[in-house]
Amino acid sequence: LLRPGRLDKSLYCGFPDVHERYDILLAVARKMNLDPSVQLQYYAEQTDGFTGADLQALLYNAQLESVHESLKLVQSRVPADKQSSSDNVTANSPVIKPEHIRKSFDEARPSVSKVEKARYDSLYAQFLKSRSPESSGHSPDKQRVALA
Repeated sequence: LLRPGRLDKSLYCGFPDVHERYDILLAVARKMNLDPSVQLQYYAEQTDGFTGADLQALLYNAQLESVHESLKLVQSRVPADKQSSSDNVTANSPVIKPEHIRKSFDEARPSVSKVEKARYDSLYAQFLKSRSPESSGHSPDKQRVALA
């Protein structure tokens, strides 16, 4: 993230590991009606390279699949002449089943390519190296601070 201003700051947010991906999936799923058989840990393990936004999109797309399925089911039960009524919408939140997440997962791709990820990791490694006391020739207890 770049923040414009007198002192520009760069903030590198690394990619989540498997535990962090699981936590992200749990946090996003907290507001959803998930079937108890959905195994979020499995998808946390299968989504290496996904960002938090990618994981959120995975579950949101699964939720959309569930909604579409529910609407088709409701429309198939209502006679054609009554489909224009707003009574067709059910009050219950559709349940997100494993097949909805599986379909969403099959269509999902990480938003950052492996080449871009490697580039970010390289830039961050260079930054860390430039900040280390060994590279600056100063001992850790005598670091210089420049104020503008």
